[in-house]
Amino acid sequence: MIELLWNGPVSEAKMAKYIEYLELHTEQRVFDVGCGCGEMLIRLRERFQVQGTGIDSSFEHIAEAKRRAEARGSAVRFVEADAQSFQIAPNSFDLAMCMGSSHAYGLGSDAYRNAIKQMIPLIVPGG
Repeated sequence: MIELLWNGPVSEAKMAKYIEYLELHTEQRVFDVGCGCGEMLIRLRERFQVQGTGIDSSFEHIAEAKRRAEARGSAVRFVEADAQSFQIAPNSFDLAMCMGSSHAYGLGSDAYRNAIKQMIPLIVPGG
């Protein structure tokens, strides 16, 4: 079992504020790149009843995410996958996020730009 709530350097209080600021609605679709142990998606599912898909390249993190979701009765999909090769149709999600994981789209100064460039087409107009 992995004890971390999130893999990034984000406090519990800051994460709670992120969730509070979101204006999500039941059944909206959320995509989380570099989801780690899945805590953010699980909490979004618990609060807003969204449909969630999380990907991470770590088998251990995805296994932990699935364990947490099942233990809490949260219907969230977690997939071990590489962000750059994971196939998703355009306009598939209402929200795409990549918190502390822009390295999934490359290293160095272009990582953030690459993450935004590859994630924007995944979001529905107005998402």
